[in-house]
Amino acid sequence: GGVGPHLDQYDVFIIQGTGRRRWRVGEKLQMKQHCPHPDLLQVDPFEAIIDEELEPGDILYIPPGFPHEGYALEKAMNYSVGFRAPNTRELISGFADYVL
Repeated sequence: GGVGPHLDQYDVFIIQGTGRRRWRVGEKLQMKQHCPHPDLLQVDPFEAIIDEELEPGDILYIPPGFPHEGYALEKAMNYSVGFRAPNTRELISGFADYVL
């Protein structure tokens, strides 16, 4: 299973825990987005520039804005770890809070 082709607006590290899962990553292009949920930016199918099968212990890095999809080839579990960088407003606000 999987959520289908989608974008994340933050850096993602996929860590394969058990089983095998195929991951496809496309180029960072302007893509038509479907919005059934504001946190899941689903996109149309894409041509993959990365098409890899992850096995336990493998890690895949996906930069922000790159379309991707993963689907299990067998009973599998992976861990998705996202890192979101603060935007300019958040940086200035955090700095102002620190200074004051």
